[in-house]
Amino acid sequence: NSLLIELTAKQNYANPLRADKLGLLRRWIDAGAKNDAGEVPYANSTDLLFVCSQGEAIVNVIETNAKLVVRNIHLTDYGIPALAKPHHIEFSPDGQYWYVSCIDNSVNKILKFTTGTYELMGEATTDIPALLAHHPTENILYVSRFMQDNNLNSIYALNTETMQPIDNGNDGDILLPGVLSVPHAMTIDHTGNYAYTASFTEDAFVVIN
Repeated sequence: NSLLIELTAKQNYANPLRADKLGLLRRWIDAGAKNDAGEVPYANSTDLLFVCSQGEAIVNVIETNAKLVVRNIHLTDYGIPALAKPHHIEFSPDGQYWYVSCIDNSVNKILKFTTGTYELMGEATTDIPALLAHHPTENILYVSRFMQDNNLNSIYALNTETMQPIDNGNDGDILLPGVLSVPHAMTIDHTGNYAYTASFTEDAFVVIN
């Protein structure tokens, strides 16, 4: 919620706003606080920071120059459970799409949205997706897995156009050597030749060609 909603709900005013009016105010803010002309403040800004509110199933969009939250994206509005725990966000190289991992092991999803309109374009399912790294020139998203129910030591790669696992003969899984467990950190170099993942529990990382 915005500070306006929080303060309005908490203050003991003589004539407090009714719940339906608070709801209307909340929906107006969540929709971008449009003016009478239907314009959203900072709608054309490119200086935006996307932040995961893991405990609330919300992605906050912050205008970095104004230092204001300009949009709250409720994942529940897209049919995603409230316990989704959005964990990490990555963008496509052209900036047209962004991806968010939902790390709760009862959800296990990676969601794809448009950057300008926040339209849900697709989703993928894999064990406990954590950090994300998009290939700089190809439609591949590399996904670390915080822990896996089947105890396989692997990261995951999916095709960002289809949101299906890449065709690597192993359903998108990339098996890691036994020296590294609980792969969490995830990145890829600017050439796209090497991906890197580091353990959450050990002083170890691996390089993937």
